[in-house]
Amino acid sequence: QNAESYRRIRNTARYILGTINDFDYNSDKVAYENLHDIDKWALHKLEELKTKVTEYYEKYEFYNLLQEINYFAGVDMSAFYLDILKDRLYVSGKNSMARRAAQTVMYEVLAAMTKMIAPVLSFTAEEIWQSLPANLRPAESILLKKKKKKNGSWINSDLDEKWSKIITLRGSVNKVLEGLRKEKVIGHSLNAKVELYSENSDYAEFLKNIVGELEDVFIVSGVEIAASKDDSFVKSEDIEGLFIRAGKAAGEKCERCWKYSEELGKE
Repeated sequence: QNAESYRRIRNTARYILGTINDFDYNSDKVAYENLHDIDKWALHKLEELKTKVTEYYEKYEFYNLLQEINYFAGVDMSAFYLDILKDRLYVSGKNSMARRAAQTVMYEVLAAMTKMIAPVLSFTAEEIWQSLPANLRPAESILLKKKKKKNGSWINSDLDEKWSKIITLRGSVNKVLEGLRKEKVIGHSLNAKVELYSENSDYAEFLKNIVGELEDVFIVSGVEIAASKDDSFVKSEDIEGLFIRAGKAAGEKCERCWKYSEELGKE
């Protein structure tokens, strides 16, 4: 299990290193208030991780702290946040605030995570640190870098609750998309359009409020909230009263973002 933890942490670090090589923390950093909601959620999870890891170090529970970092790197980051971020990093302008916001958070995550593992995975931590561009290394060695103080302003329980619900929703939608892949209706998820219908009025309102974020979350070409449902909708196994329908998206494929749209080419 320790070997698996080591692999996940290293792979997450390697991915982040490849996406922040043109980032200058001093000139490109985006202020917290200008970050996307999902960026703020990532910082919330990072701050939670800092607290847990500090407690484990104080108790000398090195196995548990590595498991926490492993979960954060493999699940919160690689399987969710970084997966969703790929399109923003690729499609957005090089110096756009959207891209710089993502890089700001990724640098914060990498710097903190590297400092966390330094006492127990010192060679790996130093290798990661020395792979950073010189302008992103405030100290010659990770072992000489001062530990950042906890940032309570990054803790946001409301945001955490919102994104926990979205993560569950994404899992339900992914099951439907996987069925379409098996049936060879779609290849990549960007080939798909998703429709959602909820019998629960509170959850329906929640969907209405977040629908603008769901294309990126699901990595699909379209998301709509349906006014009614029929037998073509699939009942969610995870969310009471939620029904999902997915199919091949209409329109033409954008060669840059790979999304399908019926508006492509129109003036």
